[in-house]
Amino acid sequence: MVISETNWPSITNFPELAEYPIVDIHSHTFNARYLPIENIARARRYDTLPLGLGYLFPDKWVVHLARAIVKRTNLSAANNTPALAATPSNPTDPDRKDSDPNDVRQAAAVEKEIIAAKVSREKAIAPDIRPTADADEESSAVPIQGIPRKPTDKKLNKAASRLFKAEQVGKASGKPKTIDTPESSLWRFIYILTSGENRIRRLLVEQEFPEVDLFVHHMMDLGPVYGQSPKGNQFMDFATNQLPRSEFFDGKSDGKFLRFVAFSPYRATNSFEEAWQPIERALTNGAWGVKIYPPSGYRPIGNDIPRKPWCSSILREQWDSRYARMTDDKLDAIMLQFFERCLEKDIPIFAHCSYGEFQAAKGYGPRDANPKYWLRLFKKHPHLEKLRLCLGHAGGSDYWLGFGDFMGWGADILTLCTNYPNVYCEFGAMDGILGKEKEQLNSVYFANRMLDCFRKTDGHFARKVMYGSDWFMPMAADPRTNYLNAYREAFLSPELRDHYKDFFCRNALNYLQLSEQRVDNDNSLSPTAKARLRELLGKARQ
Repeated sequence: MVISETNWPSITNFPELAEYPIVDIHSHTFNARYLPIENIARARRYDTLPLGLGYLFPDKWVVHLARAIVKRTNLSAANNTPALAATPSNPTDPDRKDSDPNDVRQAAAVEKEIIAAKVSREKAIAPDIRPTADADEESSAVPIQGIPRKPTDKKLNKAASRLFKAEQVGKASGKPKTIDTPESSLWRFIYILTSGENRIRRLLVEQEFPEVDLFVHHMMDLGPVYGQSPKGNQFMDFATNQLPRSEFFDGKSDGKFLRFVAFSPYRATNSFEEAWQPIERALTNGAWGVKIYPPSGYRPIGNDIPRKPWCSSILREQWDSRYARMTDDKLDAIMLQFFERCLEKDIPIFAHCSYGEFQAAKGYGPRDANPKYWLRLFKKHPHLEKLRLCLGHAGGSDYWLGFGDFMGWGADILTLCTNYPNVYCEFGAMDGILGKEKEQLNSVYFANRMLDCFRKTDGHFARKVMYGSDWFMPMAADPRTNYLNAYREAFLSPELRDHYKDFFCRNALNYLQLSEQRVDNDNSLSPTAKARLRELLGKARQ
């Protein structure tokens, strides 16, 4: 080890770098009404409940839990539409009128826990009022209130974990290992997921990461993945509602947020242009790039549609939504056309590239997000070698922190970033950097891995790495600034200090092709936003 934890640096000792701009290339600002929560709940219970109990847990209970979360989710005012305050469940809900009374009572008890926790949250924010929407949502003049550090109701955490508990592949045996995060981490996730868009953005900017100068947030288009159709404000339509709302809130941010629009190949069952149409609109209206998510069940190349499940009707229905009118070759052709369209216009692509996180079905992450498929894509289609691509999560933490069963993924990331001129990587949600393994700080191992990769690529890899948080996904960092500071301290070590500005800002600006000319020509940016971005560019050159 060249870098040791002796005299580990602190950002306070480097005032020049403390003021240098930071770009977070990976964050999120959606809430529960942007997601197909009902069908996510139906699918994920098979992964999260032990001993096959997911097959015994009635659909109506799971759906009721999901609907309770959505009903307790605010929407901020946007595009001349007033704010939508969270509402308690209607006991005469027509969706439940044919339910068995015992089932309704059981499900209603779960919903009651959610409502009680939400009310407790609201009282914690403003003890003397019950707001129609979050009190600090609509006016920046009202100070934002932070997230309660502990859940107000432990049963809510337990119930919500049935929907959102993550699994990753653990030992070489392939048996799944639950990745536990502190109780407060899941509570934080649910709290943000049920907040209005204004509050979500203000929490990110004012409370969680006030040091960051520019956030790039990524949309998700999961309706076709889970086979759930839009339904008013309960699950908003991607093209007609989610896109214009995101445009509206980005426009209000005065250059603090840029967005990537989500592409779904499952919208191209009839023609590629059907899937590209919302992308074109979003790019025209200010989106900076496009997000793809292979754990939804597809690959950049070499698609191999999994066998249709036999054991659950909902899993079969969701499989049909993805694959009923697809073949392996058709998926490959859709993805190739997508890459060629992005290459033609030099549009940045951001692709999830890690074995964990949000899989449409069990095993899809390790199966479809492997970076080896990007190597195969470039080998088979050399005309794509200048594709502008960021591989999110850099293949997972294993290679970069020195433990785990997926070390080869990070090695492939290094090869991709080194051999292709516009391929970058990002280290979002890698909160393992805060831990300690094998008698040393993981951040020290990370710093030495960076140094080794920089040296053996003659510094080329140093121009391809970027900081990201993947906010607000659950992680163990509390407060979240600990996560940012772990990376800052690693890049303040004497051996890496010359690369600090590249990692936190310059590489992201190069990947985004963020320049004064691009800013001046972007009609979707307000004068204040253009001024902010020009100022950031000026500081980045220092």
